[in-house]
Amino acid sequence: MSAIEAQLTSQNVQQKINQFVLTTTSYIQTSTHKVREQTEIVIDDIERDISAFQGKRDAAALAEQKRLEQLRSEIQKILNDSDQLLRSLD
Repeated sequence: MSAIEAQLTSQNVQQKINQFVLTTTSYIQTSTHKVREQTEIVIDDIERDISAFQGKRDAAALAEQKRLEQLRSEIQKILNDSDQLLRSLD
């Protein structure tokens, strides 16, 4: 093989290597972008689920607080009625 052929072959190999590196780099960048997008979608879904759960939990806590307040009011009425009944018996 002549020196010219060896140099052409070497340049061709180098060109193929450069093309491979460029193609692979582009694929990695595209894949990284897709993974980032999918990760952000999953994180957004998780945050939405957490917010919904917190909203339901807050609503349930508020309903329970209202129920307990009503129960306290009813118990206070019973105590007042009992106190009046005891006073009337004296």
